[in-house]
Amino acid sequence: MQGGAGQDTVVVKGLTLTEAQRDQIFTSSIETITDASGSYTKPPLPAGTTLLTTGTDVVQLSAGDQIVQATGATLNAGTPVYAGTTTTYTGGDQLDG
Repeated sequence: MQGGAGQDTVVVKGLTLTEAQRDQIFTSSIETITDASGSYTKPPLPAGTTLLTTGTDVVQLSAGDQIVQATGATLNAGTPVYAGTTTTYTGGDQLDG
């Protein structure tokens, strides 16, 4: 399930979604879900969260805890390049640090 630009709402009639189902839907660009039990709004991301895009992302790691959020649509595969004892990945998403 994928929303577009702006505020997107999913209305489910005759069913009550579980919290896990709502959480899964909220990983997309849906902001509001209404089902038989009520209306739910996508919770804000924790401060400092990095959202991966559908392009190639390079995330610079910091000294503290860091959250990187991705979905199957935003994870990109890289190609490992071996040079002696070092592996370098070209293309795809990278966590550098």
